[in-house]
This record gives sequence, structure tokens and C-alpha cells, in this order.
Amino acid sequence: MEPVLATYHGADACESRTLELAREDGFSGIEVTVNSHVSRASVSMRPLLSSSECGCPVRYHFALGDLELSSREAGVARDALAAMKSAVRMIADAGGDYLTVHAALPADSYGTSRFEATVERLGELREFAQEHGVLLGLENLRWGATCDPDIFLELVDRSGVAVTLDVGHAISSEFSGAGYSAEGFIARCGSRVRSAHVYGREEGRHHPPADLGAIRPALDALVGLGCGWWTIELPDPAEARATRRMLTSYLAQSGGVSVGGLRS
Repeated sequence: MEPVLATYHGADACESRTLELAREDGFSGIEVTVNSHVSRASVSMRPLLSSSECGCPVRYHFALGDLELSSREAGVARDALAAMKSAVRMIADAGGDYLTVHAALPADSYGTSRFEATVERLGELREFAQEHGVLLGLENLRWGATCDPDIFLELVDRSGVAVTLDVGHAISSEFSGAGYSAEGFIARCGSRVRSAHVYGREEGRHHPPADLGAIRPALDALVGLGCGWWTIELPDPAEARATRRMLTSYLAQSGGVSVGGLRS
């Protein structure tokens, strides 16, 4: 399967610039960040929300740190669940079918009531999304409980969500520092992986790969699983272009060629 190489649209990015980047530089998809202000987002980002309007597949990503399902404050967590359900409705109305969310749980939360409540909210959101034709993916973070593959997969399996595998997070996490590889994380997740965020590493920000040496084993694992969506999660256009060129060359050499961009 040829993976989509998607450009990343951050919550504060310029909509017309994202479309221009995809159109001119050969990206074959867009991942749009949405937040709790979904009614405003649905108006301001209208050209990006619909695959039919922008001419390529679109996926969606609920902003980390906006409102969190895993908040220790029950009221905040309920607000997050309501906002994410609103995002699901907006995505479904636009013809979208995939939303990535997070569980920003601290490392010591496993086995606590906060962890159990997060499992329940993820499951409720997954069921709601499924009813609207949207697949819900949980992203592994660089820190906290979800950088631990065992805890991450317990959240995934108990809630029934899919996996958005962030390669940069897996490479930069404390588990990686202890010798656990990104490709090992991917292998553990297996067919649950339905989307990937691809870049070099996270240290203060997302950094592009200087070359593909460090992330090639992870890419090989994604190709082996047939993961069909790779978002180049780099907000800087020059870095995103350079990384797309490297990935296109890699895919051509590996037999998983990804070509094309937005339709004119």
C-alpha cells in the first residue's frame, strides 16, 4: 500500500499557506489540528475541512494541551469529552473519517482512578466517533504513561481505539533512552497502527531528520505493517519539504512509492 504523505496544519497556521504547500510541493494529504473552539474552527478552516473541497484526503488532530480527557479535574475532563464529540460531528459533516487524540497521563497514574476514568472516556468517545463514521486514534507521547508501550497498549485495547504512532515521540522518549526502540514500539502495536507522525525527534520542538538513518528502522516497520498515512509533523515549510523528499526517495527504494498531491 502506498502511504499518503500528509502535510501538517497546526492550530495557528495559515489555511491558504497549508493548501499552497500541499498543492505546490506534492503532499498527498493534510492533517488538520482542531481544538475546543470547534465552531470557530469550522468556519475559519472551511477550505481545509473537506476532502472534496481541498482536493485530497484530510485527517484531524485534537490539539494537545487544549482540553484533556485525562485531566485530574473532572469538570475539565468532561468539557474535553464534550469538545471532542463536537469535533467528531464537525469532522463527520465534512466527510472526514479519522481523529487523533491524546491521553496526557503522568507516569505514576497507572492503576489509579484517573487512569480508569481516562479508559472510560476514551471508550465513550470511540463509540461516539464510530457512530459518526470516524475512527479514533490514540497517540503515544514522549513523556508520561503513554510513552510506556505496555501502559499505552492497555489504554488502546481496553478503550478499543486505534493507534496514531508518533515516531519522533517514540525515538525521543525516556523508554528510548533506556534502549527501547521506536520500531519495537511499532511492532508491539502491530495492526492497531492506522496512522503515523513522521519526523526526526522532539527536543523542545519537532526536528526534521538530517537523514533517514535514525528513523529508517521505524519506517521499515511502518511499511511492513502497511500503515497508509504518514503525517510529516513539521510546521516549518522548508523542513517539511525536505523531509517529504527524503521519504519519497525512501518509499521508491523500498517499493512503497507515494506520489502525487492535490488535484487541480
